[in-house]
Amino acid sequence: VQNTGVVGLGGAAFPTHVKMRVPEGRTIDTVIANGCECEPYLTTDHRMMVEHADAIHEGIRIVQRAVGASRTLIATEDNKPDAAEALRRSPSRAATTEVCELPTHYP
Repeated sequence: VQNTGVVGLGGAAFPTHVKMRVPEGRTIDTVIANGCECEPYLTTDHRMMVEHADAIHEGIRIVQRAVGASRTLIATEDNKPDAAEALRRSPSRAATTEVCELPTHYP
């Protein structure tokens, strides 16, 4: 992942490989995929979940394998039920992945 240059899409462009590095002597059992938007009018995460649920689940499997996690929680906002439903109905969804609808809250 480090060699690909993949970074987060937030303003800091945080390197993804740093997030995936497991500290020595530690294990990761759960990956949390944050599908919640940070502003009320942003819809990028929402549209990705609705339109590309299969690809999201495929990426989750790769990340789980890379960090040795046994499960994943995908956080969505409760005002975007179509995104949660698309993720739940995706044929690519693994039994180890749970979609969690969280209360919508914008700081």
